[in-house]
Amino acid sequence: EKEKEKEKEKEKEKEKERKRSAEDTPQSMSIPLPLLKCLSPLLSLSSSRLYSCLALVPLAILSVSLLVGGFVTWNHARAAWGICLGAAGGVVLVASINFRLWERFYKRIPDEDDVDRVSLSAAGVVGGGGGGGGIVGGTASADHDHGDGDDPEELRRPLRTLPGAPRPPERSDLIANDGSWFKDSSGRSILLRGINATGCCKLPAGVSPEEGSDRRLGADDDGWKDVTFVGRPFDLDDGEADVHLARLRSWGMTFIRLLYTWEAVEHEGPGIYDEDYLAYLVALIKKCREYGLSVFLDCHQDTWSRFTGGSGAPAWTLIKAGFDLKALEGSGAAFTDRGVHSKERGGEGIPRMAWNSNNMRCAAGTMWTLFFAGNDFAPKTTIDNRTAQDYLQDAFCAMLEKVAAAVKDEPNVVGFDVLNEPSVGYVGIRDARDISRNQFLIGWRVDAWSAIRLAAGCTCEVDYFRSFMVWGGKRTLNPDRVSAWAEDSDGNSGADACVWRKNGMWDMDEDGATPVLRRPEYFARNPLTGAAIDFMDDYAIPFYDKAIRAIRKHIPDAIVFLEPVIDLTDPGLSERPAFTSEQCGSHGLVWAKHFYDGITLLSANFSRWLNANPITATPLIGKGNIQRSFGKSLSNFKKEASKMGPRGAPVLVGECGVPFNMTTNRQFQDMSPCTAGLNTTLRAVEIGLVSATVWTYCHTNTNRRGDDWNGEDLSLWSRDHVTDADDLHSGGRSLSAAVRPYALRTAGTPLRMEFLPYRRDRRFSFAFAADTTLPTRETIVFVPRYQYPHGANVSIRRGRGEYSLNWSEQTLSYRHDGEGVHSIVVTKIHKNR
Repeated sequence: EKEKEKEKEKEKEKEKERKRSAEDTPQSMSIPLPLLKCLSPLLSLSSSRLYSCLALVPLAILSVSLLVGGFVTWNHARAAWGICLGAAGGVVLVASINFRLWERFYKRIPDEDDVDRVSLSAAGVVGGGGGGGGIVGGTASADHDHGDGDDPEELRRPLRTLPGAPRPPERSDLIANDGSWFKDSSGRSILLRGINATGCCKLPAGVSPEEGSDRRLGADDDGWKDVTFVGRPFDLDDGEADVHLARLRSWGMTFIRLLYTWEAVEHEGPGIYDEDYLAYLVALIKKCREYGLSVFLDCHQDTWSRFTGGSGAPAWTLIKAGFDLKALEGSGAAFTDRGVHSKERGGEGIPRMAWNSNNMRCAAGTMWTLFFAGNDFAPKTTIDNRTAQDYLQDAFCAMLEKVAAAVKDEPNVVGFDVLNEPSVGYVGIRDARDISRNQFLIGWRVDAWSAIRLAAGCTCEVDYFRSFMVWGGKRTLNPDRVSAWAEDSDGNSGADACVWRKNGMWDMDEDGATPVLRRPEYFARNPLTGAAIDFMDDYAIPFYDKAIRAIRKHIPDAIVFLEPVIDLTDPGLSERPAFTSEQCGSHGLVWAKHFYDGITLLSANFSRWLNANPITATPLIGKGNIQRSFGKSLSNFKKEASKMGPRGAPVLVGECGVPFNMTTNRQFQDMSPCTAGLNTTLRAVEIGLVSATVWTYCHTNTNRRGDDWNGEDLSLWSRDHVTDADDLHSGGRSLSAAVRPYALRTAGTPLRMEFLPYRRDRRFSFAFAADTTLPTRETIVFVPRYQYPHGANVSIRRGRGEYSLNWSEQTLSYRHDGEGVHSIVVTKIHKNR
């Protein structure tokens, strides 16, 4: 009887453990799931024009309040007034929601078509003396036959005479270790403006956008070895690159964040570098210099690798860590835009912007944890007789060193962005079952424990969001119970080969059928010492120190751009990047955080009047309030950067932009919401007085495929928007907001900068405090002919000095005459004057 009682107790304990391990309901959430379920029908209206009228919510509340107040008051006269006022408010509300009035919320830029037109044929760009050369308008392809009379070099030469721009500093002329400003060799303050080139660098060359996931990934065999990134982003042989670079220069975007990936350099295997690609990269950098463009090289990644739904690391890193490439999608350890959930494969489709949730899936979550903190969290996991952390970091830094050695002689390479948007992985999760860690309410919402069980071959039912915050019910992942783990060197496979089981986080029950979570708090503290975790100090800075040393081994004066490690559970976290003077080096470090209008990016809708701060999540009402709040957030980046080295470091916003496939612009007929959204973001950059590179310029962009990566469409240029192949600017999107005047070099300290494209006179104003101790008094301002096609009025509102305008170089030169505050105002000259 006693034995039977013991067996019953054991069964009860097992049942409790099974229920506990099967839990995937949230323990703590910033937004309760039941509330989201109730709000989903309303939130789904965000795909309609009604979203544009959400700024009227306060009016609706006022109307209802007046109605209720009128009914409950004892005084009939007051009741009548309350009812009348409430009814009036309701009438105004209904009238405002009328679809015909929604456009008023997206005020058009006056004289939007009165911009500069740059004729390529007039500049002599057309091949063969006037016969439809293949590079006109940037529509060249690798298959274009120039013919016997078309010399590509002859075609390129006129492009260098197209509208210029003031040259940005090169490496020997740029310093980032003298406080919050970039400085040139004369001590002038520098504000850099540029763009990311380009999003297509995430995928290999020669793979058609229409081909399936298997062909694009090469995951079903060793196809991942036989790829090339030569030609990404531009073909250098047919003149295509010349057109695009001339276009960027004419827009004043002269500081290029040039993308490359770890996979592009080392795709074939550990230590096997693609010399052809490195030679191509050097040639592309030389080409950028021909057009007066400086670059910093960005080692780009998204959710670890393109094999885990993003881009970046080569396939062999996943194989070395124990994953089976063929099983990543089937098991739910990752998903890709052309994978089992895509419409091409019979699925219901991937919600736009869902890709980022791959960081919580087992493949990417495990790789990031091993990369940054494997010595503490997975000490039993080794690769080639070394800890996984040491192996992966050393391989990455060796690749960085190889790239630095290849480009060390190129003077327009000012530095390196070590790693784009790295993730914390699972480090810091208080409870592996706590789904609040996953704040990305798009697509399949998975907690860490569910992600690990999926990869081990279990089936899980999870919440699914059709679009941003719109709950779409439950979905079952890994119904076929596929394991993402390959057989290891000891012969273990399936769940037995899981990294986290080997390191003691979980185990199977006595029957060997159900996973049991032994240590829910495994990632909360250092499992070896029990110490609290400070990710920046404990893991990020030691890695960045290795990377800095690898880069400066060949380029001692390289500026190193550093990004915070992404933790989506606390986007408002204030970083403390405390770097030493030795790490800053002779030319310094740069704090290169990214800034997006999160509501607009995730929902594909923009409201000029209602938003939320993407850093603090504070609700914002009013156009000016939104811009000021965004600008203040960028100013806070400067406070974080003040801890980098003894004097602080400058800030460069490495990415900022808006989607052009907004729900109100599905047919790409009305770009005004996109223009308004982009203007809001770039106005914030001006308020914050920081440098920035816009995301992105993707020359393969089309209306149907967007940027051809996970449904994104943020490119400032699109092939499908070219209406005049002879116009250099044709194909540009929202250029009225994107192409802006700015002060490149200031002989003093910038105080205020503002461009107002919604004014008919395109007013640009700039104020600075002059520094009379500098060896030069010249301040250089970029003034785009695109915005001022008939010339510009320049007035000096404060201070005294002399100025000159060079229209061929789109440059305003101002020489101040003494200390104090100087103010420059530029306005448009209209055609009829």
